Amino acid sequence: NANWLGIGFFWSFTSSLMVTSLWILIPELTHHDSEWEFPMQAFVWWIFVQSVTNWGLCIVVDTSAAKHVTPAHSGVNTSIMQELPPEWRHCTICNLDVPPRTHHCKLCKTCILKRDHHCFFTGFCVGFHNQRRFIVFVFYIMVGSIYGVYLIFQYLQDPLPINSTDGITYFGFIALWKWVFGYLETGIFLLILQMYFCLATMFAAGGFFFWEMSMTYRGQTSNEAAKGVHR
Repeated sequence: NANWLGIGFFWSFTSSLMVTSLWILIPELTHHDSEWEFPMQAFVWWIFVQSVTNWGLCIVVDTSAAKHVTPAHSGVNTSIMQELPPEWRHCTICNLDVPPRTHHCKLCKTCILKRDHHCFFTGFCVGFHNQRRFIVFVFYIMVGSIYGVYLIFQYLQDPLPINSTDGITYFGFIALWKWVFGYLETGIFLLILQMYFCLATMFAAGGFFFWEMSMTYRGQTSNEAAKGVHR
């Protein structure tokens, strides 16, 4: 269920932000000035394509150790009776000899080589064979969220100037109160709500990106860091 919720959030968030940016925010901010409208829309498309492409590459790459393990050490029935290479071990759940830094994921139901964590936004584990794609994926989600916050904030400066008395409407509970009692248009309320989603996603994706870069620099995985294992 968490996988489906994460995947649903990714697609609804990226799609809605792209549509809002291309057909509402950018045309209004540029007043259909082709000198700026096309580059800004092209940037939105670039971020969207990069995010979706790397999201897909995280999925299509099979991270299961069973697909990449050396055949000489992958016998289902006989390998357990043989002497394993240094640091190899036998997974009793997969009934497979697995190389070092391999960990079993209960959600993926398989052993993952250099398993970092299970990503609910892709529905698969991040490991040796797709970690690079995951890092690029969260980077573009972070950039897209920052750009989304900028566009929405600039758009709202006309109906809700930040330096006026209407500036308090940017607080979520005040915006909700005004919308419920009819003091705020539904479209403006939805844009404020979308801006909060962008902010939350920006911090989440940014946290993932800088954490993964830190783990890469230290030669660790998140799984190893949680267990205090240094490599």
